[in-house]
Amino acid sequence: MKKIFAILIALLCYCTSVFANEQEAVSSFTALVNKIQTEIEKTYTDDYARLCHHETLMSGKKVIRPGFWSKYRHGDLGVSYDIQKTDSLISPYKGIISITYYNLEYFDTNNPEGKFKTEAAAANATLKRRNNIYPDQWEWVYSYQNNQWIIKKERSNLGDQMWRDVKMSDPASLPIMVCRNLK
Repeated sequence: MKKIFAILIALLCYCTSVFANEQEAVSSFTALVNKIQTEIEKTYTDDYARLCHHETLMSGKKVIRPGFWSKYRHGDLGVSYDIQKTDSLISPYKGIISITYYNLEYFDTNNPEGKFKTEAAAANATLKRRNNIYPDQWEWVYSYQNNQWIIKKERSNLGDQMWRDVKMSDPASLPIMVCRNLK
């Protein structure tokens, strides 16, 4: 009887430690998601609009598209996440962070296309609209190893419904563009 009681206590202690590890994994991933979301949300205001110069496209000596300036920012941020158990002893949990947003392009009543001849004209544009039908999507897959979350896979779908593997490594740096911040 004592042996059975000792085995039950040992099993109870083991189950308690496993449950504690699961709770730690869930709470640490939730904290990671909240930190990333807070950092990204700071950049989803008009103060973080970007000015971009689009080079003139040429075919030989023929101009296909003249160069222009545009202004845009990201909006309608959506952040979701999931944590899943795995069969791995090394990585017992997998966490997935999914981020969606739309590009908002600026224009004015005299320039509904939002293609401006000068940087100053683009900077002064105040009207905005979505410029894509589908949202841009980013996804990061993490593994929980040695009590920390490690990025294992990153991929993006830039509004065209085609997923691509990427190497960004930091969701808080989303989005990265070859444009400059307005301020």
